Amino acid sequence: MSLFFTMRLKPIFRFLICCYLAVLITFVALQRSFIYHPGPPGKASPADYGVAFEEVKFPSSDGVEISAWWLEHKDRKHSPVLFYCHGNGAVLSSLAQVSSIFFNFGWDVLLFDYRMYGKSGQGNGKLSEELLQRDAESGYQWLIQRGTAESRIVVWGHSLGSSVAALLASRHRPAGLFLEGSFPSMFAMARERYPEILVPPFLIFDRFATAEYLRQHSFPVMVLHASQDEVIPLTMGERVLEAISEPKRWVMIDGIGHNDFPAVIHSYRDLLVGSVKEWIERASEAEKPSPASLEIG
Repeated sequence: MSLFFTMRLKPIFRFLICCYLAVLITFVALQRSFIYHPGPPGKASPADYGVAFEEVKFPSSDGVEISAWWLEHKDRKHSPVLFYCHGNGAVLSSLAQVSSIFFNFGWDVLLFDYRMYGKSGQGNGKLSEELLQRDAESGYQWLIQRGTAESRIVVWGHSLGSSVAALLASRHRPAGLFLEGSFPSMFAMARERYPEILVPPFLIFDRFATAEYLRQHSFPVMVLHASQDEVIPLTMGERVLEAISEPKRWVMIDGIGHNDFPAVIHSYRDLLVGSVKEWIERASEAEKPSPASLEIG
């Protein structure tokens, strides 16, 4: 009897294994379509919120033209500069209010669209972590080439952009880094969203390993997460905070979802502005030469 059942079960096991492999192969083949959601440019702009801005363009390292907004306080020479990396479903026009809020905090702001997003170039029609990183690096270098000291730059990343921002910041020395709605890695997100697939880490093409990028850093990091985040669970942000090195700070934003921070951001104005001021002062102090280095032998 047991032999009979064993013989009957073998085809069932083979069928289940084939079904699993089919699902896994489909997931692996389509994974980037789950991650990236480029959209066309919209009509909204900071001008709708009473803020003047400049549309700028700069080439990525492979020549793709990147579209950006530059909001600058013309009457100030040393304002903090916020470099913003948006999420996978945003475009510049969806950040019109966000950019105006940061500007009204007293910060100059550079926001950009990744290739294939908004008015940025199409490139080869593909998206990957490496290509997004190239585009972010080109924006950062645009600031540097304008003569902006890194001690004035604060990097902010939201959602997928938090990982882009983390890797970018780890390669430089900004005054500080904000991670809003972050996650430890794309593998962790895949396991969170699709636990039944059991996708192995080596089949994740784009790592977005935020926690790994920040295991060692010298700049302060603030990890912000919405308590009701329906896209990236609060536990993901907590795991990022636990994994990254000091200096770091945790801020849970109560009662809102993944994209709702602009609605309550003014409640956090003093915290954000105060943190940026502290970070820039700390960075500027660190850049001062020591008394010994000023001695003339």
